[in-house]
Amino acid sequence: MKFKVKVLPLRSEKLSVLMNPMDAEDLGLKPGDRVRVLIGKESFVAEVDLAEIVKEGEAGVCSHTAKVCDLREDCLVEIYPISRPNSVEFIRKKLDGARYSRHEIRSIVHDISRNVLNDLEISAFILANEIIGLNEEELQWMIEAMVESGERITFAKGIVADVHSVGGLPSNRFSLIAVPTIASAGLLIPKTASRAITSASGTADTMEVLADVNLSVDEIKEITEKVGGVIAWAKRIAPADDKIIRV
Repeated sequence: MKFKVKVLPLRSEKLSVLMNPMDAEDLGLKPGDRVRVLIGKESFVAEVDLAEIVKEGEAGVCSHTAKVCDLREDCLVEIYPISRPNSVEFIRKKLDGARYSRHEIRSIVHDISRNVLNDLEISAFILANEIIGLNEEELQWMIEAMVESGERITFAKGIVADVHSVGGLPSNRFSLIAVPTIASAGLLIPKTASRAITSASGTADTMEVLADVNLSVDEIKEITEKVGGVIAWAKRIAPADDKIIRV
């Protein structure tokens, strides 16, 4: 079905579509169901919410969804229901004590990066990994899937280094000292950082006071090759990681 987009003055970090209850009934949708939203040749997966403030034939989106998915007021989109992904069942099996296969953990990570899993399901994934744990194979597969889910940077020459603090310590800004120190030694250090998790400000938030951290992969590469190092938000390089951290 086709709908006209209405950008609403609402704040939400999740990709969601607000629908009139009558339209949702016609499509057999309930709150929390998933839909695929098509705009031209592009599409994204969103979670359904219902509200009568949205008229029939309209699809309400918050400003975050509009910005991320490049939706404009009154543009036309097509909305189709989609079934629950297999990765939800893989997470359920893990909670029952089973081990992931390589295919299963790859499916989960890729569904997280593509916004197919909602916050509750991502929380279940985190809980399953905490309670049951990951063996060495599962951990390796998860890291590989994280890498596959994002964009990559390749440097033609030089030694590429990385560093990571223990994290979660208030006022700990280890990376802001370590990155320029390592770069001054002649190594390349394209350091990705996260926003706040357990403290009021993450490394990316602190660095943003001094410089832009919302950089493209090309910008990260260019700056690193020019001055030896950079601190950037990891959203594009590790999208699944960013979504897990947010939850």
